[in-house]
Amino acid sequence: MGIPNQLHRSIGYSVPQVKDLTNAVCSGPWSADNCQGAIGAIPSSTGNHYQRRINAGFFTEWGYLTNYIGAGTGHYYLYWTRDQSGSEQFIVYPYGGDVYMYNPAINFYEPYSFYALCTSS
Repeated sequence: MGIPNQLHRSIGYSVPQVKDLTNAVCSGPWSADNCQGAIGAIPSSTGNHYQRRINAGFFTEWGYLTNYIGAGTGHYYLYWTRDQSGSEQFIVYPYGGDVYMYNPAINFYEPYSFYALCTSS
């Protein structure tokens, strides 16, 4: 995956999978080719967004992290996953738990910052 995954592995952790963050499925609004192949947690949501559940992904369980003082997240944050489709990595938008393929050729990401969470290996 690149630098985030290499750094995590060097300290005994890994970048999470899509299912570690959200229970989104690639259907309905905000879905098309941009999320095909992503596998969210079970029980699944009804579309490309999280549906609040316990034990179905970090953002799914905790919701929008800006509601927690000091959580260090914001509206224009995107989170890397180690899952990919072909050569493109999946990213998760924590505000709604949406999943997208990262494509550096498009300018959609201009206001966003990219982050990586750690999971134990």
